[in-house]
Amino acid sequence: YNAAEQKYQAAENDIALLVNSLYNTATDALNRIKTARASIDFTSELLFYRQQAFAEGVATTVQVSDAITAQSVAQIELIEAVYLFDTTLAKLLEAAGMTESFFDYLNSSNRQIVDYETDKEYFYSSCLCLHTCRLR
Repeated sequence: YNAAEQKYQAAENDIALLVNSLYNTATDALNRIKTARASIDFTSELLFYRQQAFAEGVATTVQVSDAITAQSVAQIELIEAVYLFDTTLAKLLEAAGMTESFFDYLNSSNRQIVDYETDKEYFYSSCLCLHTCRLR
């Protein structure tokens, strides 16, 4: 009986460690999504002004090219952050035995690809559900 109890405790600790790690990773990804969206807004505005300045003859093609590159980098960072969040959420739901919920999340009609608030709410509700689950 004692060995079984120890295995049960070890499994509970492993799951808690996994959930904690996934939670930290997903929270980081959500913060990266928010930052990347702000960077996209900034770089879009920068590109607009650089193009206007170029049209007026006060900016160079290098400055416009740099603004385009900055915008592309911000978009790639957003895609990477969304990918990190989605893969982490899938792992979290798998750990909870709720893999099918991930497809519901992806197919939900109110989800936008980078909707920070919706993603955050869904993730936190999934963590709460996993936290209340017990090993069977």
